[in-house]
Amino acid sequence: MGLGSLAPLLAMPSQAQASPEKAHVKIFNYDLEDLYDVKAVKDGSLYDVKIIVDENCDSNSNICLHSVRAYIDGKETPIKAIKNEGGGRLSIKAITELGEIVDVKGIDNNGNKIDVKGLLANNSLIHNVKAIHADDSISPVKGYDKDGKLYHIKVLTASENVANSVNGVEYIGDVKAISIN
Repeated sequence: MGLGSLAPLLAMPSQAQASPEKAHVKIFNYDLEDLYDVKAVKDGSLYDVKIIVDENCDSNSNICLHSVRAYIDGKETPIKAIKNEGGGRLSIKAITELGEIVDVKGIDNNGNKIDVKGLLANNSLIHNVKAIHADDSISPVKGYDKDGKLYHIKVLTASENVANSVNGVEYIGDVKAISIN
């Protein structure tokens, strides 16, 4: 078999599609100079929370929004702010395709769970996502990619009176990663 007979096979486009680039979501604990993972916690199991980097954003884009998702049982799962808990805090949860509500928590080096909440900002549609430690101290939740680019994790709301729905569960805000080029 000569190279001429292989030419049509070598010229065929690849059927495999590249998976989107992902970035890590972490709690930055400045006091202890440490990073903690942010995970979805379902039935005692921990699942990755990642940023899906929007491939359409480039150095010519001023501000870009990227999806934040959990990977539960091999499936990409949206993360949303599902309710206002009062006290200026928004409940952040993953919502499975079956409508199950799954906790999103930080996990410290000892395996302790840390609350991850949206903190309401007055007169704003953009709210910070923070880690609330057991002693009520607050740490930022950020993301970073393989090149060291930093992402700010935020909740974007339309208004307090607007509710959307995903997989049968109402939510009040989208959890997004914002990159500034």
